[in-house]
Amino acid sequence: MHVFPDFAFDTLELLFQILLFSRRQVLLRQWEQQEILLPDVRWVQLDELLEQIDNTVPHRCGILHNYLTLMLADEVNAQKLFTTFRDHVESGTADAAKQMALFRHYGDVYRSMEELPITTREGMFIYRLDQLDTTTFYPVLLEVFKRYRNPEHRQEFDQVLLDLESYLVRRAICELTTKNYNDLVVRMIKQLRAADDFSSQPIRNFLMGQTADTGRWPDDDEFRKSWMSMPFYKAIKRSKGRMILEALEIASYQGKTEKVEVERKLTIEHLMPVSWEKHWPIVMNASESQQVDGAADRRNEAIHRIGNLTLLTKELNPSVSNGPWLKKRDEILKHSALNLNRPFQNVSTWDEAAIELRSAALFDIAKKIWPRVTVAEAVVA
Repeated sequence: MHVFPDFAFDTLELLFQILLFSRRQVLLRQWEQQEILLPDVRWVQLDELLEQIDNTVPHRCGILHNYLTLMLADEVNAQKLFTTFRDHVESGTADAAKQMALFRHYGDVYRSMEELPITTREGMFIYRLDQLDTTTFYPVLLEVFKRYRNPEHRQEFDQVLLDLESYLVRRAICELTTKNYNDLVVRMIKQLRAADDFSSQPIRNFLMGQTADTGRWPDDDEFRKSWMSMPFYKAIKRSKGRMILEALEIASYQGKTEKVEVERKLTIEHLMPVSWEKHWPIVMNASESQQVDGAADRRNEAIHRIGNLTLLTKELNPSVSNGPWLKKRDEILKHSALNLNRPFQNVSTWDEAAIELRSAALFDIAKKIWPRVTVAEAVVA
């Protein structure tokens, strides 16, 4: 069996040529009619060759997987990308040159999505999507970016990003499953394609129409309940938690305070430390002395909630991190210019009540970052 040359797949043109290696004469004639030269590669045992490619480089073909999902409006086997694409090309009505032009166009869109600077709204959106481990929505985004990422449709484009980000963040905070996202995206594409409309309102209506736990968009009440009670530090993957705190930091910026560029390697710090017993005694009056064990359990739950977490530009010395509040507060303010930490300047006591209040204050910010319209508002819009 001939060994397939180690192509680098650096360009979409080369990838497309590889995909179009087919012995079927109809496709070859189309290429000949367009006078397009194919690379000089032997055609022996092509099917085995394509299978070898499918099984060794699917991770290098994200564009192909997302493109096929969008075009076919169906779930695509990641292990059979090349053969699926070949079948798609040969069953289509357009000739090979038009197929190539279309694929290249979407390829340019995909590449632009990967190269977006983090300082742009869409760059921040892609970064947050990556931290949420939800690239499943890329097929929809290919079409949205293609149609609406331009000055004329800027407001429409931003609304789509806002709604999708809100949907995904709220579901993450409410610990709702991501297992159904492949099916959900396929159903969304089918519905949007039927109307030939990938704008914000059809996307919002589709998301608002999901009622099962596998797809619904949590409302403010559910979002707040989970936000206030979940053991954020333990329940959320570290990269997701950091991203959410980064978003809160950016949204906390006010014109009167210095805007600090959020670094990508910030450290999540517990304000009341996990090892609190030595310097953070539980204060109870005599009538409550029998409830000490229960109070310790409540504290151990509270320390992992979002109100007890912040971001630092560098880790604190362990003795400071586990030390008393006032000393720790001063070190945080000394080494961190982040807006999340500015309110601590006037806080002399840090306890469960303070954690609860801060959780509520952060939720008010989160609700503005990731809003969700009501069902009635969605219908009116």
